[in-house]
Amino acid sequence: MMMRSFLKFTVILCVFLLLTGCVPPPEAAGSAGQMSPFEFIFSTVWFILIAIFVYYMLVLRPEAIEQQSRETFLSALKKNDEVVTSGGILGKVSSIKDDCVMVEIASNVRIKVLPSALKPRQKKDKDEA
Repeated sequence: MMMRSFLKFTVILCVFLLLTGCVPPPEAAGSAGQMSPFEFIFSTVWFILIAIFVYYMLVLRPEAIEQQSRETFLSALKKNDEVVTSGGILGKVSSIKDDCVMVEIASNVRIKVLPSALKPRQKKDKDEA
């Protein structure tokens, strides 16, 4: 979560710097001290396109990839899969319905959980244990 807010802050900062940097100082603009409308629009469009590309690569694309992997996990969810709830409870899926999943957290102890609150359980390698 903190990484995502850092990326958004970085993108906003880049956009600000790009937009404020697209107008050159008056001494660099020519004899009249101003850019022609075509030069201003052309330089501004390039900076805006770069900012949009950076925003897409840092924010939108990773979010779409994460959402796609989440949808894949939820569609492949089946009985006896080990899962972790958003609250950190470990368990096995005992049954699946459209709006809820029954998770067995202990012998004969089952809880109803929304599918959106489930994550796959990360299994450790035997070398690490």
